Amino acid sequence: MFRNTLQPLNPAKAVYSVVLVAVFLLVSLGAAQAATIKLAWDAVSGASGYKVHYGTTSSNYNATGSPLNVVGSTTASVTIPDGVTYYFAVKAYDSASGRESGYSNEVNNPIAKFGVSKTTVATGESLQLTNNSTGTVTGWLWNFGDGTTSTLQNPNPPKSYATAGTYNVNLVVTGLGGSTHTSTSQSITVNVPVSPPARFPEMRRFRSL
Repeated sequence: MFRNTLQPLNPAKAVYSVVLVAVFLLVSLGAAQAATIKLAWDAVSGASGYKVHYGTTSSNYNATGSPLNVVGSTTASVTIPDGVTYYFAVKAYDSASGRESGYSNEVNNPIAKFGVSKTTVATGESLQLTNNSTGTVTGWLWNFGDGTTSTLQNPNPPKSYATAGTYNVNLVVTGLGGSTHTSTSQSITVNVPVSPPARFPEMRRFRSL
């Protein structure tokens, strides 16, 4: 749950508490993937409706479709491209008086991303994985493809594999309100180290007398 404060519509009241809940889901839109963000907030007394503002930059809510006008409900769903962090804030308004509250505090969806130091290693060789996730992230779950996992932001010590093969690594991040996102898998090839060729001592040369 996200605890937010809106400036009141009624000056006699001090603050309004708004709760935003973001749930990250994947849906298919033609050939591309998109994400549906579900938001919910507390009702504000005296409000005729709400405006959900959003964009790809913090405090700059200029995305296409923003603001989304919501009447008669305290929930909304916003479809955004998958793999992009968006920032959300809500305003309450009174259509009769024309008054509008200030923004609630801002929330965003986490996006899981990571980098690897190399994609081909030998058995026992160290592999460094680096978290590059965006958005507000509260938890990490690495799956290394060999049955082992890690909940560290950046796995330490570095990962190594005992058996040759191909392993798919992915990262699941958790954000505020329990929203989650899973990264694209990265394939890691593990080979058996190649032993150097055997070296024999040089034969001594003999000459005839």
